[in-house]
Amino acid sequence: MSADEQARHWPHPVYANTDLLHARYVTHSFGRHRHRQYVFGVVTSGVEDFDYRGTLHHAVPGTLSVVDADAVHTGQPGEPGGWRYEVLYVDTDLVADVAGGRRPSFPQGLVHDQQAVDAFLRAHAAAASGDRLAASETARAAVTLAVRRYGRPARTVATPADPGTRHVNRCVELLHARMADPPSVDELAQLAGCSPFALTRAFRRHVGLPPHAYLTQARVERARTLLTAGAEVAATAQEVGFADQAHLTRHFRRHIGVPPARFARERRIVQEIA
Repeated sequence: MSADEQARHWPHPVYANTDLLHARYVTHSFGRHRHRQYVFGVVTSGVEDFDYRGTLHHAVPGTLSVVDADAVHTGQPGEPGGWRYEVLYVDTDLVADVAGGRRPSFPQGLVHDQQAVDAFLRAHAAAASGDRLAASETARAAVTLAVRRYGRPARTVATPADPGTRHVNRCVELLHARMADPPSVDELAQLAGCSPFALTRAFRRHVGLPPHAYLTQARVERARTLLTAGAEVAATAQEVGFADQAHLTRHFRRHIGVPPARFARERRIVQEIA
């Protein structure tokens, strides 16, 4: 991270599996990735470009970016000076609770709604202050507003009966089981009963990423879990299958936005305060 770039990523003081990001990025770019949470982001200066559902969006001040949980997207500077933003990564259970028990979808990706922007800025500021009552109240209010105005019934890409879904799911299970020693694409294709090319195409269709990119994402997510539990960065890199700590750091920052050591430090601080 360059001297001109700053980022802090830390857990919400009330809601589990909900995180906050405050960052200024100048040259940093997020690769194609996805989050387990819903992403609500407000650019406060500059421009962020991000690809979502096949559309390149230009997030400027006064807009709210909304990305579904598990939806593949990118993030990169939209102008030479980069961008500054506040992001809430909201747990799927919390969003579903606000939405009446079912997970909604936000197909627009980017909305122009100053009231919604202000609501999420208030929620972010309250969470950053550590005030649990204000943090919980403003988070629920912001998510409720977004769900009521822009949430839609989640679309189904493929049903469990789809043979492609079953084959990909079996391969995904194997990749998770052998994260540190993954099989070759030929072995995966044999398990799925198709050619390597067909397998890659099926992965892109069902999870949005080819097999190796999916494995990298899974390794980063597993690293998040281990670091949150207090594991050391070097040991985590080895356990999830990265070549070394530097390899983990490069991919972790590209997906999460901060280096793993900083991510772990913020969680230790919060745990010590609690």
